[in-house]
Amino acid sequence: MFMKEKFVNYIFHENFVLIKKLVDAELEVSIYKAAQNVSENRISELEKENQRLRELTANIEFENVILRTAATVLENRMEALNAECSDTGNGNEKFPRIIKMIEKMKVDGRKALRSHPKVSKLLPRKKINH
Repeated sequence: MFMKEKFVNYIFHENFVLIKKLVDAELEVSIYKAAQNVSENRISELEKENQRLRELTANIEFENVILRTAATVLENRMEALNAECSDTGNGNEKFPRIIKMIEKMKVDGRKALRSHPKVSKLLPRKKINH
C-alpha cells in the first residue's frame, strides 16, 4: 500500500506542472474561442448594418436622380413660362411664384430626408430656412 501511495504521489507531483499547463492552455483556448465568437457576431451585425446603409444610400441616390430630373423639368418649364410671361407682360406675377414653389419643394424634401434617422447621418448638416 505504501508503494502504491508513493507511486501515486510521485506521478501526481511530477505531472502536476504538466497538468496545470494543460488546464491553463485549455482555458486560454476557451477564452480565445469565446472572443472569436463575439467578434464574429459583431462582424455579422456590422455587415448587416452596412448592407442596410448601402441600400439606403442607393435609394437616396435614386431619389436624387429623380429629384434632379424633376428640377431640370421644372427649370425648363419655368424658363418657358418666364419667356411666355415676358412676351405678354405678366412676367412679374408668375415667375416669383414658381421660384417660391420650387424653394418650398426643396425645403420639404430636405425635411423629409432629415426626419429619417439613418439618412440624417449621411447628409451634410445645413440650416433649413423656412
